[in-house]
Amino acid sequence: SCGEEVEEVFCILRKLIDQFDPEIEYAFGPSPFYSVAKAALNAITQILANLDPLATSYVVHSVCPGDVMTSMVTRGQESEAKEPMIAAEDVIWLALDPPRIVCCGSADGISNFATGGFWRKRKRIKF
Repeated sequence: SCGEEVEEVFCILRKLIDQFDPEIEYAFGPSPFYSVAKAALNAITQILANLDPLATSYVVHSVCPGDVMTSMVTRGQESEAKEPMIAAEDVIWLALDPPRIVCCGSADGISNFATGGFWRKRKRIKF
């Protein structure tokens, strides 16, 4: 146990840092800042999922909505970019109705939620 709430946050951060693998390429993107943020999100998703692989306490995923009509979209991407409300549909789906997996460790045979995935168009894809 990590103790007080503040100590628990630091304990979790220490666990995240300890499990970060510098050999894995976690993301690429349109700018270095985007790449760093996306890599951090993907790494934290995988690490948190590994800390609770049967999703007994929480479920965690990353979602790629594709090109979204934001200030990050380039002129060449504008015709394919989605409106933010459309892009949010997969995020909302995953939050409200996450996929289930048959959980081999479940004594009652009930399926558990899948966790630690990277999703695009409601399909699990590689990080």
